[in-house]
Amino acid sequence: MHTDPIKVVQFGEGNFLRGFMDWMIQTMNDQDLFHGRVAVCVPIPGKKDEPWASRHCEYTLAKRGIVDGQIVHEQETITCIDQVLGCYEDFDAWLELAEIPTLKLIISNTTEAGIVYVPSDRPTMRPPSSFPAKLTVFLYKRFSAGLPGVIVLPCELIENNAKTLKSIILQYAADWDLGNAFLEWLSSCTFVSSLVDRIVTGFPRDPAVREQLFAEIGFEDPLADIIEPYHLLVLEPVSPDPEEAIASLREQLPFEQAGLNVIWT
Repeated sequence: MHTDPIKVVQFGEGNFLRGFMDWMIQTMNDQDLFHGRVAVCVPIPGKKDEPWASRHCEYTLAKRGIVDGQIVHEQETITCIDQVLGCYEDFDAWLELAEIPTLKLIISNTTEAGIVYVPSDRPTMRPPSSFPAKLTVFLYKRFSAGLPGVIVLPCELIENNAKTLKSIILQYAADWDLGNAFLEWLSSCTFVSSLVDRIVTGFPRDPAVREQLFAEIGFEDPLADIIEPYHLLVLEPVSPDPEEAIASLREQLPFEQAGLNVIWT
């Protein structure tokens, strides 16, 4: 039975986040450095898959490649995901995640087209259409509950992803007249831009590869994910004092202590 609290809310259930960020969280948990679980939000309607329930949110991560001339062929079970909710199908339950006191980190990968401003989005929609509008509603819910700010770490492949995301959230805050108190609270959130690098090929579509993997783990895993050994995560806080921000972030997110290839800059 898992007793660690939910510390992470993740927008996106795709192969990349599961083979990259969730793997990093699992690695930190395994070394008693983070002690946190992940609540996953599916941001697109109709994409909440049943296998999550049947597998109790656990999945096999298979690492395939070459390191220092040696073939890497290994797998592990990722157990850090606590629950998977649909922003559309489970709107109320999804929004309640904002009121979790232990929440520390929000991560996302909603594709390169995900960080976009949609003028027609409104806070009364269940939910708004764009990811930044959803996140604005989510953060405003947390602010209204009197809870502290969080770290926001987008993984979308656009330049200055966190800076762009924050600017759109500020635009929605102005459009929706959310007030100066919310803007002040937003300044307590740390937005962190990222550069991510790992080949994640995902579920094994080749029948031979799939059958071999299932034979090795002893069962059919519909959530299986295949990754290469190499990984790189470069992080840059959007902050007037980046050195102070990095010192604080390193304590809260001990990637380097876990031996992960993470660069703060």
